[in-house]
Order: sequence, then C-alpha cells, then structure tokens
Amino acid sequence: MRIKYTILLILRYCLLLNHWILNSNAVCLITVGVANNLKFNALKNQTCMIISTTLCDNAFNYLILRRLILLSGDVETNPGPVTETHSFSILHQNIRSIRNKFEYIKDNFLDYDMLCFTETHLSADINNTTLQLDGFDELFRKDNSAHSGGFLIYVSSDLRPKRILELETFLPDSIWIEIKDHTQTFIIGTVYRPPHYPVAFWEQFNICLEKVTDACNNVILVGDINEDQLNLTTHKFRDILMLNNMINIINEPTRVTNSSSTLIDPIAVTSNILVYDSGLFLTDNAISDHFGTYTYIKVNFQPIMPFKRRVWNYRRGDFESLNNAILTTDWSFLHADTVDIAALSFTDTFLNLAKTYIPTTFVTVRPNDKPWYTADIRRASRQRQPTKAHRSTNKISLRLVYV
Repeated sequence: MRIKYTILLILRYCLLLNHWILNSNAVCLITVGVANNLKFNALKNQTCMIISTTLCDNAFNYLILRRLILLSGDVETNPGPVTETHSFSILHQNIRSIRNKFEYIKDNFLDYDMLCFTETHLSADINNTTLQLDGFDELFRKDNSAHSGGFLIYVSSDLRPKRILELETFLPDSIWIEIKDHTQTFIIGTVYRPPHYPVAFWEQFNICLEKVTDACNNVILVGDINEDQLNLTTHKFRDILMLNNMINIINEPTRVTNSSSTLIDPIAVTSNILVYDSGLFLTDNAISDHFGTYTYIKVNFQPIMPFKRRVWNYRRGDFESLNNAILTTDWSFLHADTVDIAALSFTDTFLNLAKTYIPTTFVTVRPNDKPWYTADIRRASRQRQPTKAHRSTNKISLRLVYV
C-alpha cells in the first residue's frame, strides 16, 4: 500500500501549492511494480505512472516532493514490462492411464504452467500428435508399457524447457526438465516408484538427488513414491530429502480409500525456493484414485515474445500547455472513498494529459536480442539477406548448367 499512498500524497501535496512550475526536466515516470496481491487491483493493469515533480520556489516543498518520489521506487524514463515477478505453477497427477481422460484434463488442468503425469500407460504405437494440449508446445514422455508406469510432461508455451537425460541414467524411473528465467535455473524432476520396488531404488534416488542438487540450487521434485509420509515408521524418503537440503510441502493424504489414507504423492523443494502456495487438487475418483498435487513457485520470467513499448519524446513535449491543462483539470475526484479508486482515476487522467502534449511512439522490444543488435543492424541484415539468397541461387544455377 505504501506506493499508492505515496503517489496520492505527492499529488495532493502538489495541489496545495500556489502554482505549478513544470519544464522538460521536471517530468519523470515512476515505475510501479505490478502487484500480485488482489489488494492492488487498481494498479494491476498499469505498469507505470507519470507523476509531476512539480518544482516550486519553496526549497522545503521541493525537498518533501523529492523524498516522496524516492520512496515510490525506481525512476525510469520509459518503463516497460522487461522483468516482472510471477509465479510458476506445477501440477502432478498419477493419472492411472491417460488415454480417454483428455477431456477431463482440458477442463481442469490447463491453468497450470507445467503438467506432470505418472502412470500414463502409453505404448510406443501412440503418436505424440494425439497427445497435444492447447497452450503447451513442449511435450516430454517416457513410456513403460500399455499397462504400467510411464511419464508424460507438458510445459507451457511461454517457457523454454530442456530435458536432462543424464540424470535419468542415475534414476531410470524419473524424468528431469530444466527451465530458466533470466536470473535462475530450475530443475523439475518427476519420479515414480512402483509398490514393493527393490530397496536399491532408494540408493539410486539418493545418488540422483545429490547430482541434481550439486548442479542447481533450485530443485523441485514431484511424483508418486509409494511411501506414506504420514507414517513415521517409513522414513527413507524423508531421510534422503534431509541429506539434500529439501523439504516436502504437501502435508495431507493424497490417496484415500475406505481402509487407508496415505500421503504418497509429495512435492519436495530445495529450502531456498519461495513457495507461494501448495496443496491438493481433488481429482474425480473416476479419473484416478490419487488426488493431484500442485505448487506455485516465485520466478522472474523475461518475456520471450516481442512486445510493444511506448516511448516518450520529452524533447518535443509542449510542457507549457501540459502545465496549463493540469491547472485547469478538476482534481476533486482525488477525495474518492478509497485510495484504489483515486489512484486509478489519477493515473488515467494524468496519462491522457501527458499523451496529448508529449509525443509518443511505439517500439518493438525483442527480449532475445543481444544488447548490441540495434534497429540499424537489423535493417542492414534484412537488406543483406535477399542479396545473399540471390547469390546462392545463381551459384546453384551455374553448377547445374556446368554439369
């Protein structure tokens, strides 16, 4: 709430001044982080806000304004969606044969960023094209047989996953996916341990977990281990997690029958990962006798697709007219019942005034471009490509004639 109150304080304080003195050096954009908390609804769709620094003759007033602006956050002349804090969601479901269950999956699971299915019961004759889901370009699978085991992992189109086959050599009953944001690497493992599996599984599991935690600080583990984490006499999984600095974040039964209630589908994370939320998805019993488990993890994703950003041309701004427009605007709406409404109304009003008197243009930002790959270089590259293609075509034609 501090940002919104500070913004409103700046404006109300400025309106109490006898006059506005505004020039090309006195306008700044104060970046306002897009809040995930629902309390910030009034600012959720606005990533920046133009605030007048509104210099005045009184040095004390200027000092107060300057301090309020500094409290509001980073100052950026052309803010844009370069980096935002997001949550990355993962769902695990022991699906007990995924065939003929895609309608249920489409109706219930597509809001998650990553879907991890165990016991898929798929055979090699089933083509990947029949398994596609909207919004998930990447699909990773490992089949066992048409009647047992198997993994199927879907990753959202917004992410750039990579399968780590090396880790699967240490633990064959697993599949590991690497995902990167622009500051961190996450490794997500999906494990299935059949009931009454040989004890050697736990040794393989520990070796694999040691390898992955040595290579990456952000490890997330989901799956079905068939060891009840609510039973204190079964502790192999807990012991291995403790040795590798990981914790289980699911604490409710994931498989409930008439005679038993067990937690056999845990989600484990390394201790430095910030977990926003975790819990159970109450899957229909006709789909599976296991509940789904999910978690939301904090990440900082950089947009992959190109996006448009508004750029302000301050040098050509008519600040005298902007100043007059500000003076003649009715600001009485700032005394609205809630700060949210006042902040939103102020944002819309001030931005509309600024757009009228400060020229703007839209530029295309391509996050994957190197910093040195400017628009001029891109233009020159495009001019060169047709020429290069023409030369190649001529060479091919000459070879054909010569032969």
